[in-house]
Amino acid sequence: MSDPFSGVLNPTKEKALSDPFPEILFPEIPLTDIHVHVQSPEPVGTITDGMDAGGCARLGLIGLSPSSGAMLNDCLRRYKKAHPDRFYLFPRLDYGQGFWEDPKGADTKALAARLSEQPARLKAQGFDGIKMIESKPTSRRRLPWGLDSDVYEPFFANAEKVGIPLLWHVGDPPQFWDANQIHEFARKKGWLYDKPTDPSLEQVRAEAENVLKRHPQLHVIFAHFYFLSTDFPRARAMFQRYPHVFFDTTPGAIMFIDFLPKIDEARDFFLEWGHRIVFGTDMHDVGFARGREAGGGRMHRWTRAYYGTSELMPREFPGGDRIPEGQFFRGMNLPKTALRKLFQETVERMMGKKPAPLPVAP
Repeated sequence: MSDPFSGVLNPTKEKALSDPFPEILFPEIPLTDIHVHVQSPEPVGTITDGMDAGGCARLGLIGLSPSSGAMLNDCLRRYKKAHPDRFYLFPRLDYGQGFWEDPKGADTKALAARLSEQPARLKAQGFDGIKMIESKPTSRRRLPWGLDSDVYEPFFANAEKVGIPLLWHVGDPPQFWDANQIHEFARKKGWLYDKPTDPSLEQVRAEAENVLKRHPQLHVIFAHFYFLSTDFPRARAMFQRYPHVFFDTTPGAIMFIDFLPKIDEARDFFLEWGHRIVFGTDMHDVGFARGREAGGGRMHRWTRAYYGTSELMPREFPGGDRIPEGQFFRGMNLPKTALRKLFQETVERMMGKKPAPLPVAP
């Protein structure tokens, strides 16, 4: 296997960014982080302090836990009630009590009906979108049907009809299918997919793209750059084929590492397709309450430097320990026009300049 870091500059030869987490760069460009998980059923009271520490105007909050879905949805609404203009809300689909303990035993007709009514109901309740994790292999391996099956067809049709966008996790990094390439952190999480019964990356992508073909007006943000950060031609083809598809930049370490040997190509892609790329971090709400020098605010300051400067970047970011010791890498050095698209304009064009209002109680 070739060394992906062979083209990375040596920090002993060039000066790295003087402060790994500088003050807010480009403060005139407020950012929206569209991909932040809610970690507990109780809202974090100081979350906005962490947002302000990185120049963040809004978060897209995601509720994921199937066992506490109702509680997390209530927590999402309470966040928005406290700060109506600062949070887009993405609840998870409700499959009903006990579904994930025995998916094979589900009444598929009843389940299809249950899922199909949720786009209109969630939108009426003030949610801005729907988070889908069903195409991550850990979830997909438990389902006895594909996402392009009749079970989901009424749901996708109604999501398209009412105009509620999906934040959809499809697949995982390609390395997770290879026991020799997967990082130990991911292995311990149970994200190695080397069993014959595990869905392949191409299988879950094919299911998602079958849905897009049937529903051309469905608005989708594919999380984690659709795991195409090593394949810009395929990413470009996705945007050309599906005009209502967007990618978010939730990187882990994988996206940054993938961009290392091809930062100029990555920059060109962002300049060409910035109107279809939205910013995200995959942080948690509690991470914004850990003080100025930790968590979300710190990560937002770091990524402002990464996307907006050509400095050599430090490796102090989540997952940066996977970069060989002593290695630094360049920022993408996007112009301010491109930064505005990435941080603010593209997501506002898709989601609205303000989050949907909560319904007023009678």
